[in-house]
Amino acid sequence: MPQLTVSVEHNLGKEEATKRIRDAVHDAKCRLSDTITDVRECWEDGTAWFSFRVKGISVQGTLNVEPLRIKLQSKFPRGALLFKKKAEKDIERKARRLLT
Repeated sequence: MPQLTVSVEHNLGKEEATKRIRDAVHDAKCRLSDTITDVRECWEDGTAWFSFRVKGISVQGTLNVEPLRIKLQSKFPRGALLFKKKAEKDIERKARRLLT
């Protein structure tokens, strides 16, 4: 399965970046509950393992929060390969906005 990878630098420190990401994930789960289902996340220190279904497609991956950057890696469904570049750009744009 193809890999989606997004890396974004920040100056917030690990704790503040993690807090903002966790808050944004919680907000997204509430706002998009009709589109995103079966959400699971497990945090340990600055690493999150996650999985969910969006429009019937399973997504899973990891998010590492470091003091000066975040790195998201996810398996990307072959059936959605046409949207991979757009997804990477959208995630990166939203992460930059969140971490600024």
